[in-house]
Amino acid sequence: MAFESDFQEFLTTAITHEPYSGQDGFGMPNFKSGVSYSARVMLVRDGSRDARSVDAVNVSKVWLNTTTAFSIRDRLTLPSAFTPTQPPILSAGVVYDASGPHHTVILCGYGRR
Repeated sequence: MAFESDFQEFLTTAITHEPYSGQDGFGMPNFKSGVSYSARVMLVRDGSRDARSVDAVNVSKVWLNTTTAFSIRDRLTLPSAFTPTQPPILSAGVVYDASGPHHTVILCGYGRR
């Protein structure tokens, strides 16, 4: 269980996840109530692309203590130390270990190369 306690210590901040629930009559997105998760957020630059295959350069990588499914349409609120605090989600996926689903990793960000 040493890995589990080390992983928990790695998650030093919190983020808020608001699942996409549809759009209003003007095409603006609507979101469900937010849920907070323990997280680790780091600024990285790794050649990620957004949903339109545009290169993204201001990319944050977020590790979460959940196996909840995330969509690129969802809204993620990062701590105030990160700008912007609500970047678009580029990709999200659950990480598995020998026991099954373990945690979620999200890439989010803006920009072009």
